Amino acid sequence: MMNVIDEKNNISLSEFIRYTDKDILELTKINENCSIEKYKVEKLEYVKIYNLFLYPEDLKKFLCKFPCEDRFLSLSETGSELTSSAPGFQQTFDKHYFRKISEFISKVMQENNLSQHYWAVPSWEYYSNCMYSGMKSYQKNNLPHVDPFDYACNMYLSNIENTGTTFFTFIGDEHEYYDVKELHRRSKKDHNLFLKQVFENSMDKDFVDWKTFDGNSRYRKYHIIDAEYNSASIYKGCYWHSIRFDSQIKNQIRYSLVGSVKK
Repeated sequence: MMNVIDEKNNISLSEFIRYTDKDILELTKINENCSIEKYKVEKLEYVKIYNLFLYPEDLKKFLCKFPCEDRFLSLSETGSELTSSAPGFQQTFDKHYFRKISEFISKVMQENNLSQHYWAVPSWEYYSNCMYSGMKSYQKNNLPHVDPFDYACNMYLSNIENTGTTFFTFIGDEHEYYDVKELHRRSKKDHNLFLKQVFENSMDKDFVDWKTFDGNSRYRKYHIIDAEYNSASIYKGCYWHSIRFDSQIKNQIRYSLVGSVKK
């Protein structure tokens, strides 16, 4: 690419990381030989895609170049506020880069009856999740949660063992629930109990070692979706779930691209 050096303003084009649209479409290319399976475990339905990307390593290198705020480092500075309690750190991306991924995921969801039919591709948003050795937990963010969107697609770009997404039921005083919508419908008492727990967790300001959560008297673990390298899992955000990751193993990074969509 051509370089321009502006000495007066102390800037040059070489300082920018630039790609063509063709480059990005190639980096995000779907593997035509990927395999797709639909699963149902108790009331959980999800789709798994294996060997998703044609060039997963090149895509990972591309994504890692995007800057982001490490919220936990920010908290060590006076006056900083945490805007999200997601574990590790996240990058946000322009959804235009991933429009071919959006088309593919939406098609897979419709063909597997995971969502309603769309006359146009829904507006997916994209970010990354990065978890790493020695990371801490904050506001008890290792506990099960539900997402603020309707569907999530986790695309895994690191090859590590014993990691994935664990799914739980929430055990109230009156009933046991698989998703938060069911909780809203069935019991005001249990709904308030859940909201009280969420509030109490948000008030916990201690940093503690991250530990994978496997259940307690309020949460029953019933399934794990493994996070195999270059695979993807698609599920509704209303199911209680948490990330499985062993932060005590040295020199390990769990990196994924995440697509989310609201109806």
